[in-house]
Amino acid sequence: MDYVIVSNEEMEKKKEEFYGNLGDFEKRFFNNLDLLISRINKLKVAEPGSLDYWTYYDVILTQIRAMFIETPKLKKNYTVQNYLINIGQKEIADEIQTYIDKELYEGISFKEAVKVSVDKFIAHYDKVDTEDVVIEHMCRIKLTEPNKEYNISNILTEFMQLLLRGIAKSCLNSCHLNQQK
Repeated sequence: MDYVIVSNEEMEKKKEEFYGNLGDFEKRFFNNLDLLISRINKLKVAEPGSLDYWTYYDVILTQIRAMFIETPKLKKNYTVQNYLINIGQKEIADEIQTYIDKELYEGISFKEAVKVSVDKFIAHYDKVDTEDVVIEHMCRIKLTEPNKEYNISNILTEFMQLLLRGIAKSCLNSCHLNQQK
């Protein structure tokens, strides 16, 4: 397979063309997704334990909270699940939700651990109890363990694969419907 190297200017032009053909929801959604991928790439090369590493970790965790862990009642939020539902891929949105609801540590789900970490230790400085401190600590340990299922990079890789599968299925369904017309 041959790869074509493009300049940053060419890449930005392609992004502008892509975003120009999208509605407001899609523009915001794909812009947020682009930021998340860029931040994950920065985290991967940051020195573990460094200020840069923990800064990217905090920002990524906050973005995961915003893009994946919102109440389902908020149908207009720019979440991955809402996007998948909007393109007719509810079953893949449900797969992501099932993953989010999995246990991270001793009865604490990934969802709960991320919510406590972001809501009480990053985005707000709410009153915390011993259980909150333990949850945040275990979240930090579990999500930064290299080559483990719940490593933050592995989780996002899994989510991106599900998202891409949903987009591909939606495109195939759309092409199939257009051929039938």
